[in-house]
Amino acid sequence: MKRGRLLGGIAALGLAIGMGSIARADLTTVNPPPAGEATHAQILDHIYGGTFVSGGVGIYTNGVVTVTRVDDRLPGGGPGSNLNLITGTPGLPTTDQWWEDGISYTAAEAKFAGLAQEFGFDTGSGYQKLFDVSMTGPTGFDVSGSGVHHFPMGQPFEWIRSGGGNPYSSVEANNVDQLDHLVTYAVSSQRFDPDEHVWLLFWEDKPGPLNNVSDRDFNDLVVELRASIIPLPGAWLLGVVGLGAVGMVRRRMTA
Repeated sequence: MKRGRLLGGIAALGLAIGMGSIARADLTTVNPPPAGEATHAQILDHIYGGTFVSGGVGIYTNGVVTVTRVDDRLPGGGPGSNLNLITGTPGLPTTDQWWEDGISYTAAEAKFAGLAQEFGFDTGSGYQKLFDVSMTGPTGFDVSGSGVHHFPMGQPFEWIRSGGGNPYSSVEANNVDQLDHLVTYAVSSQRFDPDEHVWLLFWEDKPGPLNNVSDRDFNDLVVELRASIIPLPGAWLLGVVGLGAVGMVRRRMTA
């Protein structure tokens, strides 16, 4: 058995076992979006098919795919433990601020924002862009943009949403307003490639709420991550060439 398959199976099993009794620390509040924009559940419907309903605090499911919120911070504002791309699961002591390890295949899934969007990371040596987000049609789901990067074992990094306005980090202390601009879901389904670990990142792209600008609905940019310790076969090897379009067809599911 491949090491990636073994680790993926262990991570999926741990997520399934702990789904009903996850120790929660602190989840950032997500507000309802304005008229004409999609909720998180509706975005999940579009990506994976079926109808997603609440399965508990921070959990949505369509009966086939289950997504579970990752903690945004620890009590008292501590930095928390790094979230491993391959073996990480929701629950203490990990948060979605610092990440580590694995080959990450990333693709834009939605954009409900007027500002330009781009996505990348910082390993401590400065921002590195993975892709720009382009609108390819009239709705917030008609987007393209994709990239891939190998994060060496043990190397911590932060995700960065950039483009129009201020850049925002997965590490809230590194943001200009000192607020959280990312909420993260771990995605679990037996239909996924067992060599993959899947995450969804939902970004807020404006400062607030003290500046009275941000609506805090966390749907301005939605990015799916598929992580592995080995290169993934098939469509994902296309990397930045058509990854979003091919991956969308491959990922769409019907409950």
